[in-house]
Amino acid sequence: GMPKALRIEHVLESDPSEVVAVRLAAQRQELERTLGDCEYTGFPVVDEEGVVVGVAARRHLEYMLGQLTDTVDIGRVTDFNHVTIRAGLPLEVAYNLFKRMEGSHMIVVDDHHRPRAVLTRG
Repeated sequence: GMPKALRIEHVLESDPSEVVAVRLAAQRQELERTLGDCEYTGFPVVDEEGVVVGVAARRHLEYMLGQLTDTVDIGRVTDFNHVTIRAGLPLEVAYNLFKRMEGSHMIVVDDHHRPRAVLTRG
């Protein structure tokens, strides 16, 4: 098995500022810029305080942009029943949780529920 003492934060190389999140209130230009700047397949969706409220898949965000409406509603393509996991949890717990869950992305959050990293199913 995995070393019991190993925690998620021990394997997180990313600086929290590198996590690319989508604001729930984002409009078309902001969303286009976010998607254009990276290759990620899933994004934490955050509120005005930067707190994670859900997760959105790139393909759903792109589909919404493709509909060419004046306004975009990130909430329409956000999964609010997402699973978040705290950075301080043991890796083994995180792994077992991820194995059992449905989604392809799991958001790692800090103690203030802000995104630290995104785990993607391989």
